[in-house]
Amino acid sequence: MARTQAGGITEAEVQNATYTYAADAEASDTYAITLPKAPAAYVAGQQFAFKANTANTGAATLNVNGLGAKTIKKRTGVDLADNDIKSGSIVEVRYDGTYFQMVSMLGNAPAGSGDMTAAVYDPTAVTGDAFDMANMVEAADAKVLTAAERTILGNTSGANTGDEVDANATTKGIVELATTAEVDTGTDATRAITPDALNGASPAVATTNMTEGTDKNFVTDAEATVIGNTSGTNTGDEDTASITALGALMDSEVTNLAQVKAFDSTDYATAAQGSTADAALPKAGGTMTGDIALGTAVTDTSSIKLNNAALSDEKWSGTTIVATAGETIAVGDLCYLKTADGEWYKTDGILDGTDTAFALKLGVCVAAGTDGNPTEVLLDGVIASAAFPAFTVGAPVYMSDTAGDMVVAQPSTTNFAIRVVGYAVSATVLHFQPSNDYIVHV
Repeated sequence: MARTQAGGITEAEVQNATYTYAADAEASDTYAITLPKAPAAYVAGQQFAFKANTANTGAATLNVNGLGAKTIKKRTGVDLADNDIKSGSIVEVRYDGTYFQMVSMLGNAPAGSGDMTAAVYDPTAVTGDAFDMANMVEAADAKVLTAAERTILGNTSGANTGDEVDANATTKGIVELATTAEVDTGTDATRAITPDALNGASPAVATTNMTEGTDKNFVTDAEATVIGNTSGTNTGDEDTASITALGALMDSEVTNLAQVKAFDSTDYATAAQGSTADAALPKAGGTMTGDIALGTAVTDTSSIKLNNAALSDEKWSGTTIVATAGETIAVGDLCYLKTADGEWYKTDGILDGTDTAFALKLGVCVAAGTDGNPTEVLLDGVIASAAFPAFTVGAPVYMSDTAGDMVVAQPSTTNFAIRVVGYAVSATVLHFQPSNDYIVHV
């Protein structure tokens, strides 16, 4: 009587793989089996076996009891190749949750067992030991050495034992180094020279053993003395006639040699300026006395040219005076010269009974100053300042009722002095040339 396990499965059914094995009856790569007891669903880890009815041709699937066809893979995700499953072979697969992985031997696996066949180790059917070096076949970068070649590679004596080939102009081989004595002899045509041997050779490398070339000439000791002379005098090595012929002057030919040696180019003017510049006005500015004459004949034309380029803010070009500030004034402020103390203050165009700036001498501050301290004032010229309003080219600019400011619109405030202080030559540059006249708005 057959014994059964829990669940009603007999030992015979287990031994016969009744619930995991069946024969395939399909005629294509879509293998299918029907087990006597169908699994409820595919579960990762399930293992099945089937006898293939046909050999596969590429990718194949397995359908167990109609649960659905699942692709059979090998080597973790690789589709089968032709004949990986042979007709009539037993194929074992295990479900991984997505595919059936084939765990049995592939139909294309090499035949045999144990060691590899002679066809692999001994393709030319050598009757002796297939591993004998004499039976090996060379390939690219895989060569078999001869006994003589091994002797050469193994030679560490430092001398040619007779197996090595001496190198020459066309053949690679062994190069022997020359000794210092052999370098001195200078007749050996096969040995190589090292820097150490060359340094110890006699004669050593010297100019006497070299040949001059174009623009590559040697100098004598006497010539080297002449070239290296920096004393400023003829030490007796120089040839006076030769030096003179080259355009140089000897000390004896220069009557004011000390002055020549002490010459400073800043002490002299250019040829157009004259022989000396002791009384000339430096280009960077300075103090001069006397008149500046602009022409001496009725046909002369001359001028003083102001900088008419697009000036940067707080830059100017024109006539200025050094003065004293009566209060804190900044560059760009419109100022007037106060009669009472002779100092400069910011203008205010309102006629309030105390301000008379509208009727006095005007200027523009070009050097900031404080009460009682020096300042500089532009009396006539061009100026740009960040404090200015935007100008209209060619239009007049007026005093403002704000202390020190200018405006482009003619003032219309009652009891306000209207006085032109200049005209715009660009949107940012003012030609400051204040009018001597003014009117009071009523």
